[in-house]
Amino acid sequence: MLGKRRHRLLLPIDRQIMDALGLSEAQYRRFQLEQERLSRQRPAEGPQAMDPLTAFLINLAVSAVLTAASYLLTPRPRLKQGQPPRPGTLRQEQQQGQQLVSRTEFAPKQGIASAQDVVELGSTIPVVWAHRETIDGITYGGIRVNCPMLWSQMLSLGGSQMLRAVYLVGEASITGIDPQQFAFGENLLSSYDLGAAGESSARVTLYHRPGGGRIRATDRIAGRLAANDPGNAEASGAGDVFQVRALNNAWQPATCYTYSPSSQTTFGLFAPIGNGLAYRVNPQIRPITQANTVIPRDQGLQKEGYSLIICSRDNAAKAQREKGDAISQSRCGLTAHRRSGSPVTSNTLLVDDEVDLYLDPGADTGTFSSGDYSESKGDITTAVAGRQRSWDDAIVVGELYRIGSAVCVCSGRNPSDDVFRSDVDQQPIGGGIGVTATFRVVEAGEADFPGSGGTRAGTAAPHLMRMARATVAIPQPAQVIEIGIRSTLGIRVAGLCNFRDALPYAEVDGRACDYFNLSLLPPYQVLRLTIYQSSTITQPETRYSFHRLRYRIAGSSSSWSTLPQLFGFSGSTQQAQFNFLRIEFPTRQRWEVRIDPVSGWEVRTNRATGDLIVVDARLSSLLTVGDGAAVVRVPGEIVARQASVFQMPCTINTRGGIGMPNLDGGNYVDEWARLAEQFAYDEITASVGNPEHEVTYINVIDTAPTTPTYPDMTLVGVNIRSSSEASQLGQLSVYVNDGISGSHSFPDLLRAGLLNTRYGVGSILSPLQVDEASFAYATAWTRDHRYFCDLGLERSVNMRSWGNDTAALFLLDLVTRNGISYLQPAVLFDEPEQITGLFNAGNIIEGTFKLSYLEQAERQPPRVSVKWREERRAEGDGSNRGLFPVTREVTVREAGTPETAPLETLDLSDFCTSERHAIDVGKLKARLKRLITHQVTFETVPQQATLAPGRCFRLAMETVAYAAPRNGAILSDGTISTSEPLPDGTYQVLLWDGVGAIQETQLQVLNGRAVEQGAAVFCLQEINAMETTYKVQSMAFTEAGNISVTALHWPTQADGYSDVVAGWDLTGNWVIDGAIGSTDAPGTITPTFTGVQITGPTTLTVGVAGSYAAVVIGTGTGFTYAWSGAGLTFGSSTAATTTITASSAGSKTASCAVSRGGTTITATLPILAAAAGSSVTIGTPTVAGNTTGTTPATASYSVTISGSATDLGYSWFSPVVPSGGVVTWSATNLATVSATFTGAGTYQIACRVTSVAATDATIDRAVTFSLATDLVNAVAHGLIANDAVTFTAVSGALPTGLQEQTTYWVRSGGLTADAFTVAASPGGAAIDLSGSATGSYRVTRLGKVDLHQVVIT
Repeated sequence: MLGKRRHRLLLPIDRQIMDALGLSEAQYRRFQLEQERLSRQRPAEGPQAMDPLTAFLINLAVSAVLTAASYLLTPRPRLKQGQPPRPGTLRQEQQQGQQLVSRTEFAPKQGIASAQDVVELGSTIPVVWAHRETIDGITYGGIRVNCPMLWSQMLSLGGSQMLRAVYLVGEASITGIDPQQFAFGENLLSSYDLGAAGESSARVTLYHRPGGGRIRATDRIAGRLAANDPGNAEASGAGDVFQVRALNNAWQPATCYTYSPSSQTTFGLFAPIGNGLAYRVNPQIRPITQANTVIPRDQGLQKEGYSLIICSRDNAAKAQREKGDAISQSRCGLTAHRRSGSPVTSNTLLVDDEVDLYLDPGADTGTFSSGDYSESKGDITTAVAGRQRSWDDAIVVGELYRIGSAVCVCSGRNPSDDVFRSDVDQQPIGGGIGVTATFRVVEAGEADFPGSGGTRAGTAAPHLMRMARATVAIPQPAQVIEIGIRSTLGIRVAGLCNFRDALPYAEVDGRACDYFNLSLLPPYQVLRLTIYQSSTITQPETRYSFHRLRYRIAGSSSSWSTLPQLFGFSGSTQQAQFNFLRIEFPTRQRWEVRIDPVSGWEVRTNRATGDLIVVDARLSSLLTVGDGAAVVRVPGEIVARQASVFQMPCTINTRGGIGMPNLDGGNYVDEWARLAEQFAYDEITASVGNPEHEVTYINVIDTAPTTPTYPDMTLVGVNIRSSSEASQLGQLSVYVNDGISGSHSFPDLLRAGLLNTRYGVGSILSPLQVDEASFAYATAWTRDHRYFCDLGLERSVNMRSWGNDTAALFLLDLVTRNGISYLQPAVLFDEPEQITGLFNAGNIIEGTFKLSYLEQAERQPPRVSVKWREERRAEGDGSNRGLFPVTREVTVREAGTPETAPLETLDLSDFCTSERHAIDVGKLKARLKRLITHQVTFETVPQQATLAPGRCFRLAMETVAYAAPRNGAILSDGTISTSEPLPDGTYQVLLWDGVGAIQETQLQVLNGRAVEQGAAVFCLQEINAMETTYKVQSMAFTEAGNISVTALHWPTQADGYSDVVAGWDLTGNWVIDGAIGSTDAPGTITPTFTGVQITGPTTLTVGVAGSYAAVVIGTGTGFTYAWSGAGLTFGSSTAATTTITASSAGSKTASCAVSRGGTTITATLPILAAAAGSSVTIGTPTVAGNTTGTTPATASYSVTISGSATDLGYSWFSPVVPSGGVVTWSATNLATVSATFTGAGTYQIACRVTSVAATDATIDRAVTFSLATDLVNAVAHGLIANDAVTFTAVSGALPTGLQEQTTYWVRSGGLTADAFTVAASPGGAAIDLSGSATGSYRVTRLGKVDLHQVVIT
């Protein structure tokens, strides 16, 4: 027995020595006593060599001495007599393993999702005509031009992409381009550090080449310096900025364009399905032993206060360790292989073989037991069932799969109408549903058949995966292409046990107790025990994905040529990265390329042979590989096919092993994990939820027979990196301050179009055919009036036709006299019209004169909406730099025109940048609509043709009128009844006896009676002689050698000034809405005052006010107004505009006296006032006449109305004519006409009666369409059956079945107060409405119609 106070606690090292030498505790304690006895101090004898055992024993002795000393020197409490010493204690300290969390946040990488398409060959080269200037503080001109793309190439730069592109601005040399105003879509590039600060770091470089030629580095105008521009080929030894590496990787001025394929662009293996894949629970490494103390049996030790340390097993921890060590099955795998319907045992899969995959619904309900504790496998079975459900979801009939190295199509699943259910999902009732999926082999390969068992790592077995392969065919022959690829790769480790740094099981258990088992714990001592628990690791890991490249001639049935190398991509961030492959084909053809993914198992087992090339666009050097025919150049490196390259370090223990079983060789997860698509641990996931790769662009590079130099064109070049702001690179636009010749004069543009031999018609037109003086005057005139033309003409035009139409929008006339083109003002503001001749019956060839009135609807004073383009200036930008234009809209009407007047629209925004210009065009349109009522045509002999197009002449005319106030009646006894007695004499009259034809004849009056004339109604003829001004529109020779003249009515005042410009600049004459106030006067206008006109309705209802205006014919300001009229009340009797109310029925006259500077001019307007309830109406029109006849039949027809309107207009027509039938009218615009019917059948004739004054003459309603029922909807529309109507689309398009300007007939069927249907003919079938009806629409009934049926036999 050991002596008192000499026992010390045996240390772990003591136990190790005892075990190593086979010593008992008693023997070892004897050795300890001898240590203590011989331990003393003595002088050193100098260094001596020791053998290893001696050194070991000395170290051991020192350790023991220090331990004993610590015990002997420990202060002890003074004990009372008989009091035992306090036992030692155990203190457990928790030790957490090193937890690793990578908090790296990876920035999203942006590529270029879309770019502009290259312009088609043969497209029109734009002509840009512009000049930006400021006059009197107002800015005019400039234009943003959309630039067609001529050349493009996309570059992949690893973390981003770059677009290199050349664009066409326009014809000739255009120097005035603003480098700060380049834009893609509506996004300016000025935010890309285009100034000096961005010369080294800007993401874009801009180049400008006016006049043509190849773009050079010296053409840089903004952004990064050309020397720092990665898209500048000249900096890398090329001849210019936009050369491209072509055949043999040489720089060439080749053509290149980039495009994004629209289909079959994604590729990769995804949605993996395990084939005998293992499952493992994420382990937690902790002790399975617990320390306790007991009183030793030795009485002496008890008296000394010693305790004995005893270790016991923690059964729960031991069972959980066994669960972590276990390798479970995922219960899914290939189970059967058939060839021609018969089972085979081969792992070689041939085309048309079938294989079955089985998802086993069974669940392992066992436990992990230790002692009296059982650990459930429920979490394992639940996790496995979750895997199985996701695999079942990945089984899609008809989809393509890679099984091992074979390619298969899923041909069926059983059951086909149900999903997989694990037994664990059905607990406690049970009854899971297994699924068998069948796959047919389409490309031969290898696999194996573990059944639904198996416990294999991801790359250690041929698992199943859905497969997407990319196939692209270039649209035209080429020998060199570049394929841009976007990849999203990575492996995510999330909360996995930190295998790398974990302690071995023995160390964990030893520190917790095993190192101290059966040791004595001295009194008063504290033994610190370590309770270790492993930590987790969360971090991204690198994933590799490899692919096979194949090619062939597009459209051919030849087999694919296969490159022997495997091309791979790697990544850990799961953010987009961008790479490319450049392929040089053996010949110039339309080639087709296919990219096939291969699995990690194929790479690991060398089923997919060939060098492993990892592509990385960040590398500057290119690898050159190929198959002897095609050459592939890629930035990348060749990596070894070794496990050490593809291992994940976090899955290998650095201490030599933990003690748990490895899953794959010396690895707990997968020895080739960076190639794996799936893992045994759910805490490790690869980026294979979807295809990881996509072909984003194809650069087609083709050597041109001649170097493109783009002569006489202006080019811009852009090299721009992708970013979050620039991923959608749509239409490029540039801002042009000065276009061709630096002018924005329309006359200059028209002159250039007529004479320029490149973009005009100068090659066929002589300069002598353009009157330079008139064009020069027109230039000055339009500038004085601020009529500017800033235009990008992007289409081919007929120069003469375009010039005529566009000149009118500048208030100019383009005319031709004697083969020479003249340009002259269409309206004269500051001088009277020049009269070039007088015409009458003496110099008009008899029978050639025709007068044609415009339709009443076309003579209604309108509101005119004009769109123009405001070229805005950037806020706070003192440089007057243009921005994006704003389309403005201004609405113009004369003061007397109501707000409800018809709206006419003009769009000048293509060229008009002056608000005054837009307003003046609107004014002219409004005036011409009101004043120009008719035109005349006639012929004259050349000797009399003193006329000129665009100039005025006067025409002496006699007007024959039969007015209602001159109507009379002849009674049966010959007595004449008229409003005033007729003196004796002979009169020209229009006479009708109520039976025969209405005829023009003579009436002889004697003593108030008609001579030899029975009862009849008559109207006295009134002849007025007058001279009227007309403006020549055109002149042409006839076949007889005469001159045919067409001219418009062009009313003038007594002083010769046109009524069109009367009061042009008087604000009181106009109502202008939408103006922004940027108009400026074109100069000093000499005030004139030559007349007054009153505008407003000629009929009123008693007590109901109407709106009127006094329009001054003249210029200037300071006018006074005085309105008057018997029986009339004026709302504003001293203003230019007023309301007028009639107090009683009858004829009234409104007068307005306008004065200025001592001059007073009075205008009058007759007004017919009707009592309330007795307003002027058309009422019901009735057509009378024959209803039968024999072909050819001629009959007289007349129309009467039941209303009181007298200003009637008539329009006869035949809506229903039998097949082969013809109706010929004597006239169509009289109340009584004759019609000749040729051909048998049933006809319907009709007369439309119109009136300006009648309140029921017109119906105009907003409508909607119900396409399903063919209904037209309009609240309280007021229409009746057989009303003739037309439809107008205010916006959008009419539904299919209807057309504008076409007459339709209201049907009785479906007619309600708020809805109706229409037919193409009276009483016809309802028109079938279809298509779309999302616009805004109106229905109009102009006048009233009566139908009359005639049957001809």
